[in-house]
Amino acid sequence: MNEDLLPKGTIEPVAGTAFDLTSPRRLGDCFAELAQSGMNDGFDGNWCLTGADGQVKPCAVVSHEASGRKITLSTSEPGLQIYTAGTFPERLKAKKGAVYGKFSGVALETQIYPDAVNIPTFPSVRLDPGQRRVQVMRVEFSTL
Repeated sequence: MNEDLLPKGTIEPVAGTAFDLTSPRRLGDCFAELAQSGMNDGFDGNWCLTGADGQVKPCAVVSHEASGRKITLSTSEPGLQIYTAGTFPERLKAKKGAVYGKFSGVALETQIYPDAVNIPTFPSVRLDPGQRRVQVMRVEFSTL
């Protein structure tokens, strides 16, 4: 990202960084690692998926050992936006008296890379009249 929070047009390697989610990791460990670099808001960015060829493939698995819940996300898209609610206030009031705080949720959004329309090296988002584009996202819920 540049100083205006727009993509620079480069795909950065994640190996060995807090952004490396290529093998199972606790998100809390990633947040602690990010905080050591002064980044205190967790994740809010696009991951460029390897092998993206338009076929529906698994791109993320999120599990919670204490409850035994597991979500597997698959997509035909080349990118995955991950937002971990790091900018939520400490006591965000919600429906039916629920209160949420920082890092109280995670959003996984399959997509083409942000600002792709302005970056020729990114996958194209252009559709000409009469063209059709299909995006597939599959969410599977299971137990551990």
